[in-house]
Amino acid sequence: MKHTNAVLLLLLALILPCFRTASCAYAENQAYAYTLDAATHAFQVSEGVEELVDCWMDLPFAPEIVLLPSTLRMIDTYALTAFDRVTEYRVADDSPFFKTVDGVLFTKDGSTLVAFPPQKGGAYTIPMGVTKVEIGAFSGNNYLRELVLPQGMESLPQGLFEREGGPAYTPPLTRLILSSTIRDVGAFRLACVTLEEIRVPQDHPFLYDLDGVLFSRDHTLIAYPLGKSDAYYDVPAGTLAIGAGAFRYHTALRGVSLPAGLKTIGRSAFWNCAYLESVSMPLTLESIGDRAFADCVHLSKIALPREVRLGENAFDNCPLLGFVSSDIPDAIDWKPRSIKALANPENSRQHVEILAEPKAGAASKGSVECGWYLEIVEQIGAYYKVVLHIPGRDGSDEGYVPVEQVQVVDYLQGLFEPLRVMAATGRDSIPSFSMESVSAGDKGIPFTLIPGQSLEVVGQSGQMLCINEGRWNYAFMRVNDVALFARDVPQGRHYGMVISSDTRDRLHLRNQPSKAGKSLGKFFSGTHVEILGEEGGWYKVRVGFDEGYMMKEFVREVKEWQEQ
Repeated sequence: MKHTNAVLLLLLALILPCFRTASCAYAENQAYAYTLDAATHAFQVSEGVEELVDCWMDLPFAPEIVLLPSTLRMIDTYALTAFDRVTEYRVADDSPFFKTVDGVLFTKDGSTLVAFPPQKGGAYTIPMGVTKVEIGAFSGNNYLRELVLPQGMESLPQGLFEREGGPAYTPPLTRLILSSTIRDVGAFRLACVTLEEIRVPQDHPFLYDLDGVLFSRDHTLIAYPLGKSDAYYDVPAGTLAIGAGAFRYHTALRGVSLPAGLKTIGRSAFWNCAYLESVSMPLTLESIGDRAFADCVHLSKIALPREVRLGENAFDNCPLLGFVSSDIPDAIDWKPRSIKALANPENSRQHVEILAEPKAGAASKGSVECGWYLEIVEQIGAYYKVVLHIPGRDGSDEGYVPVEQVQVVDYLQGLFEPLRVMAATGRDSIPSFSMESVSAGDKGIPFTLIPGQSLEVVGQSGQMLCINEGRWNYAFMRVNDVALFARDVPQGRHYGMVISSDTRDRLHLRNQPSKAGKSLGKFFSGTHVEILGEEGGWYKVRVGFDEGYMMKEFVREVKEWQEQ
């Protein structure tokens, strides 16, 4: 008996290294046998196995070839995705259920593409007769750059781009070519982050493309590829509608211009375009669909025409617009909430004229210094309607300034939440002001701080901080007069703020750490920056969407507040 047990143990020791049993994460009772060939890096599913399930396997090497038996009749979705180094699939010639062509796995009748090897790259044309692509068929592929859909296929395959709650990263296509038989298309099936162009045959009866952007022949923009890197896009004249999801998830776009004649913007058309700042809308626009601009967190510059119909949550989570679209009636004389801005002429020592009307040559209502705090109420053509606070005058005044003489600061702030202030190094008092807009020469009223004392920051308005001085007494203080602390600075992040002793001065962002470097923009005190590194007397910073260098002496580090 002992001898028999020893023989059995010896046999098991010899067999088990060749045959492995994989256990599925979602169904422990399902498994299949396989063998591994280290010489050829082949993984062979054993004859007799009928179902291939999605399993986790601890293999000694990554297979490059997967061999499937003739008995296999069913493959679960994602069952092959664990094999990320595979260059080809092979099926037994006598299989009644599957076949392979050039290493790609299909159903036996050739109607369905089941699995595409993760390591297969370049350009690929799906064979004629294929009408369906299984979900997950291209999952894990990092090399396919161009895909041609075949004649006879009538709709974009649901399994073409694999994603879960967002845009797809695989396969990394840059070019997709549709056949003339494709009828059913939509941006929701084209959410691939690398896709740069969608091409359509000239004889297509329903579709066409312009510079790789997909349109229907009824003049609807269907899909703007997510891989396009242009920051600005002018929708072509003659376009009548923006289709559902046409631009959603795009990360490069900062501005979009919509043409005269456009009537509708579809549901989720610009949803989650996280860096979109401005959209120019024509007077012909009649309706905006549900969640069309939802989660466009940097959108700050739009002017809607009168009586435009807004869908549910059309502008949900657009904090720089300051309203929730579900609170707006279907037809209104629309106005955005006030946007914080600073007077900003090209010559920073000039004054900005406040005009009585939004037109050149209009009467002047007065002027303000460069760096003066303003509120933008709405845009009328090339002018902003603004509200400003005049020292020594009760209430506020309204007027108009050219768009190019105003710098929006809502967008340039917001990296961190100002929380507490102390007197800047070497100072025992902080000038205090009664208004959020003060002239460069205004000295304010000194507010003496006990050494180590800090004050609560209520909010930031351009170059000024609203401070709680105690007992509900609020005042304003310039950012350049204080040491600033923020709340919950993310680990690994390093923030700062542009400061200057003169509110009219602006700091250059340069393309290299030298005064000889090209200026990428000029920024007032109060602008939030992310500090990425330092070189000598310069910080490498990110301001908005731009990266460059700023002189360290004019950037004050913002430290995280630690409760005392």
